[in-house]
Amino acid sequence: MRKFAEDRERYCRQQSLLESKLLEKEAAMESWRKERDALVAALEVQLQKLLSSQAEKDKVIKELSEQSSKQPAEIMYAYPVLRKTPQGRLLMGPTEEANRSTVVVAGRARRKEEVLAEAAAFVRQNGGDPGDQFLVLAHCKIQFGKHQNQRFRWLLENSLGYAV
Repeated sequence: MRKFAEDRERYCRQQSLLESKLLEKEAAMESWRKERDALVAALEVQLQKLLSSQAEKDKVIKELSEQSSKQPAEIMYAYPVLRKTPQGRLLMGPTEEANRSTVVVAGRARRKEEVLAEAAAFVRQNGGDPGDQFLVLAHCKIQFGKHQNQRFRWLLENSLGYAV
């Protein structure tokens, strides 16, 4: 009987010891769960910021690409692209577009300062550097003749023979 009482007492101590260890483990697990939940919440916030940032970047890229496609091709360069034959000779004749340009308005030519100011404004408006004198001169409008009000660069690209 004594042995039975000692065994029972020993098992009770072991059970209480195991229960206390189990409570400690459960407390540690609960602590880890809270820490995990906090980390997951922080990670979700960062992921949301990343996604919104990525969406914003995509939007900006799309806007920039739309803006670049809206800019006229003529401001991209000042030098004319001369038309050539397959053998490399310059084509002096007018293009179809130049043949359609026949409007001549009688009157006086505008002053040099006005023409240069208008060309500089055109260059600035289309994203060019108005300090680049060659670019400004290439976009000055012709003041007389068959191709009046066309830009000099356009004239060289579409009717080189007329310019020569």
